[in-house]
Amino acid sequence: MLLKCISWLSDEEDNFIIPGKLLNGSPLMIETMKQARLIIILVCVVIPLLIFGTGIFIFIKRNNL
Repeated sequence: MLLKCISWLSDEEDNFIIPGKLLNGSPLMIETMKQARLIIILVCVVIPLLIFGTGIFIFIKRNNL
């Protein structure tokens, strides 16, 4: 990607190709309901709370300066 940007800045023609991913890779296998609940809780609760908490922390930190 960096080389493509440099080529573009110097007005050079360059073909930039990203190879496709093979389709024979193994999918994510959820074997038990406990694993499914854990993934749902992480994605829907923990990660948004971390992002929200970080935003509040930065907001408070910037307003106190």
